[in-house]
Amino acid sequence: MLAEDPLERERFRLAYLEKELGTNDYLVANTFTLADISVACQFINLHHTGIEIDAGKYPTLAAWFARVTSRPSLKALIEQDQGFLAKLAA
Repeated sequence: MLAEDPLERERFRLAYLEKELGTNDYLVANTFTLADISVACQFINLHHTGIEIDAGKYPTLAAWFARVTSRPSLKALIEQDQGFLAKLAA
């Protein structure tokens, strides 16, 4: 486990996303768009390495990530990635 929060140096970007989401479910026009997919991809890559959004510091962003990655279309791709990564680790 890392001694320091690996996303700490990104706190300004995380705080920006947290603020921009506000009470919305999605990043643009409160509708699932390419913006959500684009930003989620970065967090998905971090997730694959064991780095997660701190829900205590960024609850709105963490909820957004959970919502976006639970969408069937994206969830299937994440599972496919995990299968591929598992084969690489074997």
